[in-house]
Amino acid sequence: MPAWSMAKVMTSHLAPAFCGALTCVLFLNAALVLGVRRRIASAFTLILGFSTAIWVYARSPYSEIVQAAALMGYVGALLSFWRAPRKSAAFRVGLWAALLVNSKVVFVLALPGGLLLCLFRLRHSLRRFLGLALWAVVPLIAGGVVVLAHNRARTGTATSTGYGVAAEFFSQPLWEGVWGLLASPGKSIFLFAPPLLLALWGLRSTSKRNPEVLWILALCLLPVFYVYAKFEAWSGDWAWGPRYLIPMLPPLLLPALVWFSMLRSSRRVSAVTISLVASLSFSGLFVQVLGNAFYWDHFIRISQDARNNWLGNPNRSASKGMKRPNSCDPCFEDFYPLQWLPPFSQIHGHWWLLKNNIPSQKPWYEATMNAPWSRYTTAMVPIERSYIQSRIDWWVLQFSGRFKTATVFLIVINSLGILGCGTIWWLSCRRRALPQAART
Repeated sequence: MPAWSMAKVMTSHLAPAFCGALTCVLFLNAALVLGVRRRIASAFTLILGFSTAIWVYARSPYSEIVQAAALMGYVGALLSFWRAPRKSAAFRVGLWAALLVNSKVVFVLALPGGLLLCLFRLRHSLRRFLGLALWAVVPLIAGGVVVLAHNRARTGTATSTGYGVAAEFFSQPLWEGVWGLLASPGKSIFLFAPPLLLALWGLRSTSKRNPEVLWILALCLLPVFYVYAKFEAWSGDWAWGPRYLIPMLPPLLLPALVWFSMLRSSRRVSAVTISLVASLSFSGLFVQVLGNAFYWDHFIRISQDARNNWLGNPNRSASKGMKRPNSCDPCFEDFYPLQWLPPFSQIHGHWWLLKNNIPSQKPWYEATMNAPWSRYTTAMVPIERSYIQSRIDWWVLQFSGRFKTATVFLIVINSLGILGCGTIWWLSCRRRALPQAART
């Protein structure tokens, strides 16, 4: 029975890991379609995979990593269609659009923008557009049938998704949601994906070299971003960072890729530029190492105990969310510390936990002496109940004691897989020239 329980835990991470790897492959392919040199495309793929929250979500059985793969596939298909409008490209647009909507229905808002982009690409040949559109409609209809069948199996009604989110939950002032998603001290997307700041530098360069990228981001991502900014639970808690924006990370990194590629092509890459890219990349890597060190629920539970014992247990009696004995989802009363208060920052909290768990876990009363909130209070905040549950989230630590043979076997398999993939990647980067289609 113990072996089965551990096998269940391990295998539950296979699908997220596959989707995380697929997201990176799709990003690399999109970079090559844009004409970026293979080495630069590979470097930014590594940045995406290890210096953004994609890495954290690729280790967790949450649907966001599935959405990230589907959205990157959809964006890549649109770029391919823009470069070469053919039947195969149109079919891929429809296929990825169907997969995207099946990953989460809210992404249906990204489809009209894609349609407009394809229509604009073939604006001088409407008959050709209609002919190619038929190739996209077939997989899109099939995907719609799957959505309806899933709804019926889940809720008994084909048209009901089962979320039951009322319109009043989208009454959040837009500026508050935008501020929270982009600049809040606890949930800013730039804190959990620092390399994304490079995309701001890349907007001007991208508008000159690959304006279709900006059109895709504006037409396909902005409608979804708008809905999430209006949603009262805009941060997507409880999770690592702004959960709802995680699928948008790969497409949003494309302007940074184009910007650096243009600098490299014109031989204008300075030491300052290299330092900037390296600093943001290593900052992002550090953040993701902290995110992977512990499953995010550990610090979230600690922060809830600390909040209740320091700032007080909030009054949830009139909350509009789903009330639990000691929490409310999704309610401001419980979310505000992680969103707005620096003492409860997840990044700082995981760093604090890591320092107190290595080399051995300190007692809670010692750990609380240098807790993030100790900058503001000298009170001994009791967190024993949640603190003792925290542990390093690395499967080797769980396997090595009871399953030594399995541990060695899995380490060897993983090492061979990494070595093999790295060799293939290295050989592909040594090619002197890309196919002509990727250059034009």
